[in-house]
Amino acid sequence: MSDRAILEVRGLRREFGGVVAVDGVDLVVREGETVSVIGPNGAGKTTLFNLISGLDQPDAGQICLDGRSIAGLPPEVLAARGLARTFQHGRVFGNLSVLDNVLIGAHTRQHAHRLRAPVVGMAAELLLALIQPPAWRAEQRRLRQEALEVLALFGDRLLPRADQPAYTLSYANRRRTEIARALALRPRILLLDEPTAGMNPTETPSCWSSSARSSSRG
Repeated sequence: MSDRAILEVRGLRREFGGVVAVDGVDLVVREGETVSVIGPNGAGKTTLFNLISGLDQPDAGQICLDGRSIAGLPPEVLAARGLARTFQHGRVFGNLSVLDNVLIGAHTRQHAHRLRAPVVGMAAELLLALIQPPAWRAEQRRLRQEALEVLALFGDRLLPRADQPAYTLSYANRRRTEIARALALRPRILLLDEPTAGMNPTETPSCWSSSARSSSRG
């Protein structure tokens, strides 16, 4: 484990109509380190994650990723900088296959279709998806293989179901799919909001071990 801090939170505060949900939180996560945030329901754990991941804005305090302030940045920018998260209540795209759900997590690493001009970029992305030039096809093959490798971390829980729609999965496998989607981003830091909630004692270890294996491969 390195002494280098990936994530630093200093004096973070968030208040909702006079109710202080997060008050003066300090947090440091170093490279290769696993940090748990523990507290009862209503303690502000999810609010803290929302502040770090850009879904909410702090009233005070600093949030730094790799030494750069990220407070106030939108989630898509933070994802591009390597911050991924899951949610307390699992969120998957039920009508998409398990594999396609995971591929969505790799969107920040797609380059063959991307242009910097927002409006032109969207039109170009649609056109390239229709034409499918060689560079586009090569990138899609690479990302698909990477997504399958992520699914393989979960063994027979997900990989044999790669082409099945996500709505057919058990609750535990939907949670695993959400974690796999976050891992597909290849994050610098991964925020897991109660990732094993609702799982039984047999199901819980596989989620933790799969996330840990992916992190160790970096």
